[in-house]
Amino acid sequence: MKISFTITFFCFNSISYCQSIIDQKPKWSNIELQLSYESKDSLISRIRWDYPQGMINTYGERILTKPRNTYHFLHLNSDELIDAIYSGPSVNEGNSFTLFLNNGDSLTKIVGRQGTLISIKQTYPNSLIELTAVRFGCCDEPSNELYQAHFDPSKKKLIDSEGSYFIDDTEFPPYFEFRKAFKVTNESYHLRGSPEILNGEPEDYFFEKGNIIATYNSGDIGVALSQQEDETGRIWWFVLMNPKRKYQYHIDKYFSKSNAWFGWMSSRFVESIE
Repeated sequence: MKISFTITFFCFNSISYCQSIIDQKPKWSNIELQLSYESKDSLISRIRWDYPQGMINTYGERILTKPRNTYHFLHLNSDELIDAIYSGPSVNEGNSFTLFLNNGDSLTKIVGRQGTLISIKQTYPNSLIELTAVRFGCCDEPSNELYQAHFDPSKKKLIDSEGSYFIDDTEFPPYFEFRKAFKVTNESYHLRGSPEILNGEPEDYFFEKGNIIATYNSGDIGVALSQQEDETGRIWWFVLMNPKRKYQYHIDKYFSKSNAWFGWMSSRFVESIE
């Protein structure tokens, strides 16, 4: 079972390749209220999941009996009532997050999504809440989605952005350093899962050949987000490639035609777009 991100661009001044973006956790301390265990337990007892009884009977342990650290209490809107966000195991496979608004009598489920939260930001109560999450593929599905959504407390609505995808075993940098638009200038130019040239037999079924995710062609567009130099001096860009003009993916062929993909591409045969 896999443990289960509009996209957030993390900008810092220096590079430290330790923890990747998709392994990060929300900084709850920036927005969460500091409450006693007694206060938290009282609020948890008033949370209403609104699941059918049959689902509760089947999955009750997963959604109702949770450690305190899966619930986070904050002001989602501008009233004086304390609201909540659940982030933890889903009733299905993987993780999910759910937002609850306090109506005085109970905390009512408003919206929720599948995925593991890696970032949450809110400037002030009642402002849009930015939620960045990773939604891992079900079962043996190797395709995963990095996506972002914005919750509007005044409209009680979650505004989804279009997610972007990556293959299992794709190496992510710890953050994105820059945003540099470019186009490919070479035919048959590969997007890879790691910053190195591997063209032999893959070690697992995620890649059809070596570490190649897809093959792009002259004129295809992408955005470089970070870079790394390999032992030969070659500069690799970590990129988000737009959907291809010519359809030539090597993985998940029936799922990939209209999606943008993350991966590594050599910066040799690309041209910056001013």
